[in-house]
Amino acid sequence: MVWIVPRISLSLLLPKQSLKYLSIPTLNPEKSLSNPGNTVHISNTICIEMDGPHDYAFLNDLNFRRARSEENIHFSSPHNFRFPSGFVCEERYFSSFTEAHSPFQETQFGSSSVQNGGYYTCIPQQSLYRNFEFGQNITPHNFLMHNRNVQNIQQRYFVKRSDNAAAVANNQGEITEILKVLSKRYWQEVNRQKKNSAKHSFEFLLMSYNVLAQDLLDEHPYLYRFHNPKALNWELRWKNLFNEIKTMRPDVLCLQEVQHSHLKSYFSKLETLGYEGLYKKRTGIRCDGCAIYYKTDRLTLVEYETVEFYQPNVSVLNRDNIAIIAKFCPRRSPSKQFVVATTHLLYNPRRQDVRLAQTQLLLTEVERLSFYFNTKGMPKYWPIIITGDFNSTPDSVVYELITKGFLKYDHLAKNKMHQAESPRHGSVLVPSRLEITDSCQHASLLQRREKNEDVSRTEELALIRLHHSDKNVVKVSSKTVIDLDLFSSGTLTHLFALKSAYQHGLREDPEGTTFHDEWITVDYIFYSGKKRGDKVDDHKLNLLSTYRLPLKSELGCMSTPNSLMGSDHLSLVAKFDLKV
Repeated sequence: MVWIVPRISLSLLLPKQSLKYLSIPTLNPEKSLSNPGNTVHISNTICIEMDGPHDYAFLNDLNFRRARSEENIHFSSPHNFRFPSGFVCEERYFSSFTEAHSPFQETQFGSSSVQNGGYYTCIPQQSLYRNFEFGQNITPHNFLMHNRNVQNIQQRYFVKRSDNAAAVANNQGEITEILKVLSKRYWQEVNRQKKNSAKHSFEFLLMSYNVLAQDLLDEHPYLYRFHNPKALNWELRWKNLFNEIKTMRPDVLCLQEVQHSHLKSYFSKLETLGYEGLYKKRTGIRCDGCAIYYKTDRLTLVEYETVEFYQPNVSVLNRDNIAIIAKFCPRRSPSKQFVVATTHLLYNPRRQDVRLAQTQLLLTEVERLSFYFNTKGMPKYWPIIITGDFNSTPDSVVYELITKGFLKYDHLAKNKMHQAESPRHGSVLVPSRLEITDSCQHASLLQRREKNEDVSRTEELALIRLHHSDKNVVKVSSKTVIDLDLFSSGTLTHLFALKSAYQHGLREDPEGTTFHDEWITVDYIFYSGKKRGDKVDDHKLNLLSTYRLPLKSELGCMSTPNSLMGSDHLSLVAKFDLKV
């Protein structure tokens, strides 16, 4: 249903050209309230395409009003409009995000900046839209009233102005496809009935996102040869990425492929949203790394550790991938801590063994950071969330180890780790000299724990056998003999009960997080629970909801990045309830 105030005529004082009106489904179901006085209320979306560098504009729920004594057109909107590249202040709005946070404010065309916290933009002075004529008496005191209603689906309209009919059609086709996909992203409740009382819980939002480093995009142009070239520009991509983050406003933000040279010039802008961040660059010649940002008004950083998967003279750990592990606590409950890790594992499809070894090392370091003795001297673990781009699908050995806590690998094919191939891998994955056990623990620390010895982080770094290029630590030898049965058994286990926040769809129609010849899932948010038989139930961390991922069949032929989406990966977002 579309409702428009009657007797409104819209004319632009521009060179005479044909205007094309094209309709596609809207993303946000919305309902108009009754108009007070003579308010003009246009409850649909109008999008205007201009010639030249200003290609098109999205103005969701754009509501025009014009004071007769003024030249510029004024408009009011709660949060919903966007102009792409070429404009002075470009901002980005995913209209499928139903939890946008922005005050109702008024903004004016032609201003050089926007003085509010919403998702607004402005256009150059020379591109002012003028002489919108209404069949009613509009005064400067008339304002829009607006409300959402998920039951009322309205329509989205495009007003096109172009000499090139093919360009109009192509643009409309691309946008239609993207918006159709974005309409499949919405919040899905998972365990709302298990929510703890507000007095004993801490709700927080976590996002994991591979943001695609620009240098990596530029190094592999063949991967994006069929993409819209404008959508590959970093300035546009960054604004899309930033505004997606600004819209979701996660309390913890885990990023992969963060370009080191962009930290100060771009990612520092996250500080304006209340974030502080941790960063670790890859150890080789690559330009990117991982980052964890957190909202300082809600969380306190207790400690953190960076992990380097490159270990000298270890062939299965000779790549430059890294991870970050951080321990947080709610500001109002400092005794209730939880651990968040993010990583980006090796891509090479032929080296599943490398990703498995990297996962073993990561789980070992997560175990070290999350372990503690409680007040009764009993060994315990803080709740754990592990996120990132694992470059592994849900049918991989990496996923199996993480979610099942058990993996027998010695019979699998070497390197690829597939079933029923030869030569077989054998029982050795990570050499025993690293003293990482097959249960994903540091052997040297197990000895101390058995004696209930309290070991400081400094002492731990001296005891463990992992190399770290940023740490100049003198290693000490263990005083006791390490049990060799702890290593190279051909089986890996870990002590956590981990499960994925997402369900991943069906094998023939999986959720898609990125495109590798087809849409697949490689990005995850894993979190710890409690093992009950073959199931993992929520325990200290309750998963309340997830921001839905589209299925392969819904993603179709959409390319990423595109004019609305800043990366070649889709973001993952989950809302948790921490028992405090």
